[in-house]
Amino acid sequence: MKTKAIQKLSVSEEIEQIEKVIEQKHNLIDMIKSDIQFLQTRIKTIKGKQFNIGDRVEFTFAVVKYTGTIESVNPDGNYRVKPDGIGKLSLTRPVMTYLELTLIK
Repeated sequence: MKTKAIQKLSVSEEIEQIEKVIEQKHNLIDMIKSDIQFLQTRIKTIKGKQFNIGDRVEFTFAVVKYTGTIESVNPDGNYRVKPDGIGKLSLTRPVMTYLELTLIK
């Protein structure tokens, strides 16, 4: 009888250890997924033109030519541009495929 109790305890301990290992593996998988997402966004930015905060740009939107300043660059490759003289304009990736931003030097 005594040996059965010891065996049951060791089995439950083993189950706990296995659960801990599984949890660690899930955490590792989550970290790898996060790294992959980061690398994918970097690749998108590298593939396309890369602009930095403060860059002066020129673009045409709805047949109107604008000049503005890049205010922020999101990790997903979207830019927030402050056109001269008006409010903010967010340029998302789908819009960016139709807009041609040109760096003003």
